[in-house]
Amino acid sequence: MRPNVKVILGNGTLGTVATSLDGVCLLVIGATADYIATVEAARAGASNGLVVLQPKDAELVAITEANDLAEQCLVWEHINDFYQLAPLGTELHVLLLDSAVTLTNTFTEAHVAYAKVQQYLYSKSGRIRMLGVALNPAVAEVATAAGISADLAAAIPLAQAFALKEFSLHRPLDILLEGRKFDTTAAQATDLKTLNSNSVAIVIGKDALRAAALTLAGHTNVAYAQLGKALGRAASIPVHRNLGRVKDGAVPGVAQAALSGGDLMSSLSEADLDVLTDKGYIFYLMHAGKDGYFFNYDSTCAPKTDDYCTLSRSRTIKKASRIARAVYLEELLDELQVDPDSGKLLAIVVAGFQNTLENAISTQMAGEVSGVEVEFSADQNVLATNKTQATLRVVPLGTNEQIETKVEYSNPSAND
Repeated sequence: MRPNVKVILGNGTLGTVATSLDGVCLLVIGATADYIATVEAARAGASNGLVVLQPKDAELVAITEANDLAEQCLVWEHINDFYQLAPLGTELHVLLLDSAVTLTNTFTEAHVAYAKVQQYLYSKSGRIRMLGVALNPAVAEVATAAGISADLAAAIPLAQAFALKEFSLHRPLDILLEGRKFDTTAAQATDLKTLNSNSVAIVIGKDALRAAALTLAGHTNVAYAQLGKALGRAASIPVHRNLGRVKDGAVPGVAQAALSGGDLMSSLSEADLDVLTDKGYIFYLMHAGKDGYFFNYDSTCAPKTDDYCTLSRSRTIKKASRIARAVYLEELLDELQVDPDSGKLLAIVVAGFQNTLENAISTQMAGEVSGVEVEFSADQNVLATNKTQATLRVVPLGTNEQIETKVEYSNPSAND
């Protein structure tokens, strides 16, 4: 063979990852039996949920603004709200439940609605990252002094238990619930931060002008919260980012912010806004000097002392958990080399476990965490236990919640 120089093209060394699934959501919405039947007929009898990438996809299967009005249900409305913030092409799963189903029913293990939601999540093999639930109640709603309904109050801890169950099944997700007909004072409102439900968040904001337009069109079911917008914003941003980040811009389609019960945000005092924020509610507010309305914060129903007291912190740790499982799943039932004298794991094995996970987190969560460390002890008696243990420590990014700036005059000649 002639002397030659051979060039071999390598591949797979850049660590490039596939398109992120961080924004994949399931929106569960209550609807009348007739609405559900119409949608199923348009889908040739299919009744196991659908996937849309834009409002038009929903309209092709009879989820339309006109059918919303005809059935007095806001289904298209929530989907359209989602895509006002999430880019077209964002994967949104939609599952319709009978309007008689309550939030409590949805998260009660013995109820058929619970089984439907869990079966759908199972069928998607952990693809779904966030679950939103919106109602179209079959019975008239009554405002409560606590702000949230008895149904929602009972559903929050059940939703937390549901999220924990999903986590145990390797399908981590966060849950956003619609807080309908919030009509009370800030002082009387339930303190969501006392409910110890760090995978659950409550949305109570809406646009009063949109609600008025719906009423003018003939809707009677307008004591709603714009859950679709909150879910859409979450789907459009990285996991570590707060819903209310000002640099992401004002919330589209909000011209006059209100609470779901109808009170305009302009009627609330600064102290009221602080109290509602401190109690964990998600709504719209204005920032002096900026046009439009922004989400106030991204609280979960957990105290400030909880590591996952915000959606951003909860979503970040769940993403890290997913990556850790995916990385170490490749090692399941593999052989492990041990020192022939001590029976302990070889240093090269330990380093492999540490480096593989650290590299995966660093690559797939670049810009979403400040740092990562994996602890994997060599002193594990794997010959006796057939088990290894690792600790993944993720350093989150900080959030600039309070900015204090001192403004004063300077006289250059004062020191002469």
